[in-house]
This record gives sequence, structure tokens and C-alpha cells, in this order.
Amino acid sequence: MFFLREYKSEDAELIVKWLDSESTFFNWSRDEINKYPISVSDIQDFFDKKIDEGGFFAYTVLEDDTIPVGFLSMMHLGGNMCDVRFGHVLLDDSMRGQGLSKKLISAALDFAFEVLLADRISVAVIDTNECAKSLYNSVGMELYDFQENSAIINGSPASLCYYEKNKISDEEDARI
Repeated sequence: MFFLREYKSEDAELIVKWLDSESTFFNWSRDEINKYPISVSDIQDFFDKKIDEGGFFAYTVLEDDTIPVGFLSMMHLGGNMCDVRFGHVLLDDSMRGQGLSKKLISAALDFAFEVLLADRISVAVIDTNECAKSLYNSVGMELYDFQENSAIINGSPASLCYYEKNKISDEEDARI
């Protein structure tokens, strides 16, 4: 079972370790941090600033409440407390291929709906990241927007796919 724990500055070491390739890094950061390789202090400074700005939450994902296996952030969109965007989703590479990404996102969805009281959860994915797109589809998130060349990733234009899941549709599914 996965648990979300608030990010601690010492988690930055794990994040740097998990960002073990330039492509993983740029898929993860989407150019919010635009230098690779990245240092522990870069991660700490980035998340300290985002958290201090408000409406931004960073979580380390723990398996069995003790073993760090991943990371993600959540933020309120446009000041709307019921509209939450996932970001910076990352899983320890040694844990891949075990279905843990789906469990991680499912736990994050539950947390956002139940703890943050979100009505809608969304995520933006780089169009070429087929694994992420498949993952979000597998947890019931639906594509609701595509924006061609709407981001710059590592100096090149990139298209973004936006996925969402609504609490209302979740509740309707439970009644069927």
C-alpha cells in the first residue's frame, strides 16, 4: 500500500538519484528547472520556493509507510481549491515494471479527492511520453485537451496532452 508523506528537504537526494537521465529529468520538470544534471540544492530551492508561494503541495510516496518509492506534487489551479493539478510525478526506476505507477497515481487520486477535497484532478503530459499517457488512461483519467507546441522542453517545442478525472464521474461509476 502507498502513503503520501509531505516532502522533506532530505527527500531531494532521492529525487536527484531517481532523475538518472536527461530525458527522465525533462519529462519530469517540463523545463520548470532547465538545467541538467541537477543538484540536491537545486531541488530543495525549487520546492521550497513553490511551497512558500502557496497552493502547492509536494509529497514523497512511501510503500508500506516506510520505503520511499516515488514523488509527486499537487497544486490548486487558479486559486480554485477544488481543482487540483498533479505534477512532478516520479517513480524510483528500480520499481518500474511492477504496476506500481498505477498504484501510486491511484493513491494520489484518492488522497486528492478525500484529503484535499478536490472535485477535479488534472495532469499535463508531454505528448511523446507514451508511458505516462497510458498510465493516466489506466486509472480512468480522460484526455480533455491537446495543445500543440505549447511548451518548450530542453529548448524544443513540445505538445501537451491534458488528462482529467472528476469526482462526480467517480461517484457515478460507483453507483453503476
